[in-house]
Amino acid sequence: MRSNLFLSFYGDGPYWSDFLHLLAYPPNTNYVWPFRYPSNLLHPELESIVVDPQQAKSLVGTTAVVGTRFQNEQNKDQFIPIRKVTIREVELAAGVCQFHFFLGPHYDFRAFDDLSGASISVNVSNEFLAFFDDRIVEQDRECPSSYEGDNWNKFSLLVASNQFVTESAREGLWVNVAPKSKNARFGIQKSGDAFWWWRRRHANRSLYLLPGETLEIDYAHHIPSLKGQNMTLGEIDIELSVDSDDFEISAVGARPIGNYGVQRFSLAALRPTQITHKISIQFANKKLPSQDENYEIYTSSFELPVYVRWSFLHWLRSSAFPVLALFFSLLVLGVAGILEESLPKIIDGTLALSDFSENWIVIAAVVLASASATFAIPYFKEMRK
Repeated sequence: MRSNLFLSFYGDGPYWSDFLHLLAYPPNTNYVWPFRYPSNLLHPELESIVVDPQQAKSLVGTTAVVGTRFQNEQNKDQFIPIRKVTIREVELAAGVCQFHFFLGPHYDFRAFDDLSGASISVNVSNEFLAFFDDRIVEQDRECPSSYEGDNWNKFSLLVASNQFVTESAREGLWVNVAPKSKNARFGIQKSGDAFWWWRRRHANRSLYLLPGETLEIDYAHHIPSLKGQNMTLGEIDIELSVDSDDFEISAVGARPIGNYGVQRFSLAALRPTQITHKISIQFANKKLPSQDENYEIYTSSFELPVYVRWSFLHWLRSSAFPVLALFFSLLVLGVAGILEESLPKIIDGTLALSDFSENWIVIAAVVLASASATFAIPYFKEMRK
């Protein structure tokens, strides 16, 4: 039986932004930054699986523990579990293995006074960042979903106070992204062939909307390293964007002031999308000075995948009904024209069925062409957008 899968990054290394990102998103979201490992960071047992495409597929759908390890001698045996995830894809290209995953529940940090207190011991050397191990992270370490905001806040404070963590993470500006409305749903983006009923499902779970819906999204910022320092940041220049005109966003930026706060923007879905897009929360500057300019705070961009799912009701309202109305209007006009020509015969009672025979071909052509347009025009209208 295969042991448990662990994926990690060096907490005292260059990928410090994973500290800020891993707890920033709600469960069921596709983590937009895959974990990438050259062969020297893969444990040989795991490497023997990922190099074989068939065996690599066996990892898809399995649960893994994502966390951090350290390169320094004092913490080399520690593994700090941060979040449970589900593997959605394993890629191997140019000697680099990429693990794509969905985010699951947080591991709970609220009861710990320091980051090392949340660590577990593993049997694999810290020279490997992706490995199998018999160690089990107990289920009672998972944080209840109702406390994820508090857990994110506590985790940021533990990171900021740990001397072994990379400075950029300790002195980072943390952001938490939380879709707020009832329309916040997560599903699999459909993609593939031209017609919607032939589309193949690809495992890319994202936040999605239906056409015409509006979603409110809160994002909180927090600077744990300045807590208790009796100082704050000045104006923070935040840029908001979405990389598609299939959406409408209520604001293109914000300028909050202070060490913590919550901002909100709305996202409206205009029409179905063929691929997943990204909502970006970016900072104009990579570093932000404190008001007394004695501290520099590091920033990192945040992205949330989103798409608009095709809706039959929206198709009826926006496309089918208008075309059907046009079709029946033309049909009524055509019938009225025929009746007008036949009105004298109708009055004197000499109208016969043979009087319509010469018009059947024209009538049939109009009916078939209008019926085809009823279904074809809405489809090609959506495809061109």
